[in-house]
Amino acid sequence: MSTALLGCNDNNNDSRVPPVSSTTTLKGVVLGVGMIQGATVCLDKNDSLTCESGEPQTVSNSQGEYTLPDISTSELTTYPVIASVTTQATDLATPKVAIEKPYTLTTPIGQQSVISPLTSLVAEVVRQY
Repeated sequence: MSTALLGCNDNNNDSRVPPVSSTTTLKGVVLGVGMIQGATVCLDKNDSLTCESGEPQTVSNSQGEYTLPDISTSELTTYPVIASVTTQATDLATPKVAIEKPYTLTTPIGQQSVISPLTSLVAEVVRQY
């Protein structure tokens, strides 16, 4: 009597499945003195501290919130998020006071839920080291 064993061969490379790239929706808030409405927010893929074409971007809403959909999980740990605050934006803590000089806020990489002067300071310190 003989027994035959049929089954999977571990050496068959054709059955390998390529890794799936997962994406997420990045959500956060832009703060100055208060929430900033109308700031352009983007994932700064070339470290230029400006939002450029080809970079995922949006505008913060009336509560200072932003949403960037379809961001890969690897991008979250590679690039900072920046907010370009122009004279067209409004700081909701002082809505009757115009923003006279444009400025840019940023985040440390991987810490994108709040963009503020404090996160910008931390990002600059991290960048220097």
